[in-house]
Amino acid sequence: LLRLWVGDPVAIRDPAAAELRRQPGANLVVVGQQIETTLGMLASSLLGAAVQRKGVGLKVMLLDGTPADDPSHGILPGLVARLPLDSRRVSPREVPEALAELAAEVVARQDDPTRDATTTLLVIHGLHRFRDLRRAEDDYGFSSDGGPPKPDKLLASILREGPSVGVHVVESTDTVPNLQRVVERTGLRDFDWTVALQLGATDSSTLVDNPLASRLGLTRAYLHSEEQGLLEKFRPYPPPDPGVVDAVLGQLARPG
Repeated sequence: LLRLWVGDPVAIRDPAAAELRRQPGANLVVVGQQIETTLGMLASSLLGAAVQRKGVGLKVMLLDGTPADDPSHGILPGLVARLPLDSRRVSPREVPEALAELAAEVVARQDDPTRDATTTLLVIHGLHRFRDLRRAEDDYGFSSDGGPPKPDKLLASILREGPSVGVHVVESTDTVPNLQRVVERTGLRDFDWTVALQLGATDSSTLVDNPLASRLGLTRAYLHSEEQGLLEKFRPYPPPDPGVVDAVLGQLARPG
């Protein structure tokens, strides 16, 4: 079990967290247009994951779609690079190759249960900025020359098959329509864990089976899990203070 803490509760209970177990659907998607808020939740999730997996191992493959002129550009890659874990940043050009490698790893783990099964997180920040991940017009997912599966099909396979063998997807995007340009409507079931920021009523209903996210302010979000029967309002974590990051890194550096 790996918990991804995303915010503080508005009621008296534990912090809001997606719980990733080795079972189908154990992926997380965050949807909303508040870039800083989304960044805060992803950064906090990764910090918490590194603490939980200390001494056990954690791999992170990061696709960061933050534009170069955005004030938050480089923050998430910088954090991941400092964490004591096996990490890889994937540029847009490297997306097809990286997803092919990860999809092959999922198949290898399925075929050989004794294979190294270190928990792996595929983190995609700004899904809508990766054109290669948009679904193809055809329904086959193969290139016109009969080549290997395209990136959108590889991602769909990782979402569907990866969680059971410890490969989970954590992604963010700005709107539900942009999510659906990558993930088919039926594929949304592969995200048992969803975070909805302020959305329109229709998009809220599509994402969390309830229009309530249309009534959210800018400082609240909903965490939803169909399996857990959960729809929890919470206060998303802001991007972590550098002092907090240094303290966590210091803790991780200590032996034992």
